[in-house]
Amino acid sequence: MPTHSIRIGVIGGSGLYQMEGLTEIEERRISTPFGEPSDAIVIGTLEGVRVAFIARHGRGHCITPTEVNYRANIYALKTLGVEQVISISACGSLILATSQRLGRVMERTRRVIEQVENLAQAADDSDVLHEKQALLFGQLGRTTRRARYLQRTMTCLYLALGIFVATSVAIAVAALSSLAYAWIPITLGIAGVTLLFAASLLLIAESRVALAAVNDEMDWALRIARHFAPPDLVRTSTSRKR
Repeated sequence: MPTHSIRIGVIGGSGLYQMEGLTEIEERRISTPFGEPSDAIVIGTLEGVRVAFIARHGRGHCITPTEVNYRANIYALKTLGVEQVISISACGSLILATSQRLGRVMERTRRVIEQVENLAQAADDSDVLHEKQALLFGQLGRTTRRARYLQRTMTCLYLALGIFVATSVAIAVAALSSLAYAWIPITLGIAGVTLLFAASLLLIAESRVALAAVNDEMDWALRIARHFAPPDLVRTSTSRKR
């Protein structure tokens, strides 16, 4: 069993469950005060350097992101003497969730457009109709803004994913060549994280627009309910709130 010190640890994200090119491989299962790590730690030699590897979600991706015992993973690597950790992540699930959200917003936009077209042909000229038209026009504007926010988010996420893949390649190149190229993966990593941060800000902005749209619909529904409800029921509801 090799006794060389292990100073570099690698945490593999989604899709990275083992490291290619390792020799002198051994596995260790380490118990920690925080519980069991995600998987056994694989120790091997890569280009003369001893490396410890652990799959964040376990081999076969059997652990969800919310179930990952991050503290146990870091503690286990630390007990082996690891001083530097390379954590490789994927943002594929975030892209999928955003894509599905964009699809729902587009469907919502189509429904609002149909309602606007139907109201435009209505012969009724009541105040209720005017309020409904105002609400729908406002909702149409908000759903359009939400769609644009999500489209920009998708762009940031796809760029970040591409940069993170390039970062992994750059790490390998830097490890196989010399430390003179170490700035390349660092720069790419910073760029990828910056894009993820931008995507998060866009999602926050989109969520605020969605919340404002829901509040408008709830307020309008309450006004309509009060308009058509019997007076006694309205007075009872008002007195209860007081």
